[in-house]
Amino acid sequence: MRPKVKFLVTVWGDSYIKRFLSLALPSYLASGNLPALAGSTELEVVILTSKDDITLFEADSAFKRVSGLCRTRFIPINDLITSGCYGVTLTLAYGRAIISLGEGMRNTHFIFMNADFVLADGSLQSLIGHILDGRKVVLAPSFRAVVEEIGPRLKVMVDREKGTLTITPRQLVRLALEHNHPTNIAKTVNQSFCHMVNPNQFFWQIDEKTVIGRHFLVFPLCLKPERVISKINSYCDYGFIPELCPSEDMVVLHDSDDIFMLELAALDQESHLIRVGRQLTAKEIASSLSEWTTYEHRKLARQTLVFHAGDLPLSLEAVLSEANDFMYQLERDLTKPESHKFHRYWISGVQYWRELRRRQCQPDDVPEIENGPINLTYLISGSLSKLTAYGKRLLLGYPPCVRPWHYAWHDYHQVRKLVSEMLGTTERIVFVSNSFNPMGSLLSRIDHRSQLQHVTLQELFASPNKFVSSSGSCEPVHYFCYLSKEELHLVGKIIDTVRQDLSKSAELVLFADNLSTMGQGDLVKLVSSITANELRRCSVSFVGGRLKNYIAWSVSALTSAYARGGVKSLPFVAPAFMLLLVVSALNNVLLILAGNRRRGVTRCSSILIRVDFRARYEPTWIPGAQRHNRNNPVNDICV
Repeated sequence: MRPKVKFLVTVWGDSYIKRFLSLALPSYLASGNLPALAGSTELEVVILTSKDDITLFEADSAFKRVSGLCRTRFIPINDLITSGCYGVTLTLAYGRAIISLGEGMRNTHFIFMNADFVLADGSLQSLIGHILDGRKVVLAPSFRAVVEEIGPRLKVMVDREKGTLTITPRQLVRLALEHNHPTNIAKTVNQSFCHMVNPNQFFWQIDEKTVIGRHFLVFPLCLKPERVISKINSYCDYGFIPELCPSEDMVVLHDSDDIFMLELAALDQESHLIRVGRQLTAKEIASSLSEWTTYEHRKLARQTLVFHAGDLPLSLEAVLSEANDFMYQLERDLTKPESHKFHRYWISGVQYWRELRRRQCQPDDVPEIENGPINLTYLISGSLSKLTAYGKRLLLGYPPCVRPWHYAWHDYHQVRKLVSEMLGTTERIVFVSNSFNPMGSLLSRIDHRSQLQHVTLQELFASPNKFVSSSGSCEPVHYFCYLSKEELHLVGKIIDTVRQDLSKSAELVLFADNLSTMGQGDLVKLVSSITANELRRCSVSFVGGRLKNYIAWSVSALTSAYARGGVKSLPFVAPAFMLLLVVSALNNVLLILAGNRRRGVTRCSSILIRVDFRARYEPTWIPGAQRHNRNNPVNDICV
């Protein structure tokens, strides 16, 4: 009998599914991947997704080809999806697929595949031999590349007739190295330009075609359970191996010629963890790794992983020796490994996942989560942390619903006023943002009668007619667009997209916060994205200042001091914190009193743009806005 194989893919959300169907799935359809696997095993492809997203797969031609190769099945995960905490959702989804088989899981090989992985041709064929041998655990590393750069190059390589992306491992490695992700570069030990704050993987660049790695986190590609589980007590890359396969019958596919999984990652992914300057010392890195690495992580880090676009160079041995010396020093400074069961990261992750579910007014528990034993020390420290967090939230609020003495109060005060004005003329607001964040909840709470429709930027650009008021009700639809700093350059494109509505009594409001690091160059890009004619229709309000920025920095520093020192630090932290609140409240009052007398804003923290095409010659100005230069209102700094 052929071995049973379940090929598990977790993906949800319109834009992510479309990218999966256009890039990842065509690579799985290469002859050396799913077709080879289907020819040697009893294969079933299982898609773990939202119930509403199933139709996107069923209508796709590439997915229809998968259905022609083998059986396909969908498992809904609506009760697992949140706007954040991706790792918990992914782990619980995989766990649901495994647990659903009951005793049958012991006779099944489970292949786990991330939806942002592109496979080189022959990658799954390399796995077949291990499956036929009954190997319990097969692991393989992935390698990140910048999706904005490599994505277009891969799309032109897709065979439109066959719907396949066929690319050899060495070709794909070459592309990946040409578009190497900044986090990979920061984890490269033999360079001194930048480093990662908490690295879990390490690379050594040998030449332009060859990189070797040592990873504490290696992707669990395929597992055949030795025992039945009914609950999940840790992340999939922490606990699946010891929980499902305790015998450690394991192999690591370490050469990219055998398997190469390209991870498509956004350019800014984990950019907040990159620092300029020399690499951390082995002792500094060991201190960080000791906090979370398990026995399995440390065992995997002894495996040398090789990524190469050509033949292996003669200098490989010398660099291998350098890597061995580095890892030896690292291991020497590691403390006792952490247990995978109810790992601290898993516990905090589940708590955050539950909080996000509650914010969305959704159930915050599922049968797959195992409740851990009561740890008195953890319970006390966790209770103190919760009490402190609750006290801070009660005292300051939570952005965007903050108290008047919060340093960011003025950023969101103007938003509340403007949205209230919008609701005076309509009950329909299209909230445009790439995630349903607290700003969406704020809009809903301002007036519970309002109909708030959430769409992503990609959805708005792809199907603008779906949202404009002319396609449905005669009532105007107002748009509230919440942008990140990196998305500010899209302002002009957003205005063009909704122009049909803007000319029919609708209004567009664009808001971006957390801009304290925005320089003059970013402002120039923003202005250049809007045409001169559209600038006449815009009223703009900036919030910021050196004192406001200093208060924000001080609050962050005091929070970090309390996190390090705990209760012992309160005699110092509490008085300083209260003093900052008084200064922050006074600063907010001064900002209001300054009004349109402020000619310039240093350290801009937020920007609010109001676009209204209803006025024929002049824009509708925000109350208190300065009006000295009507032809170029962006230069009129308000508030």
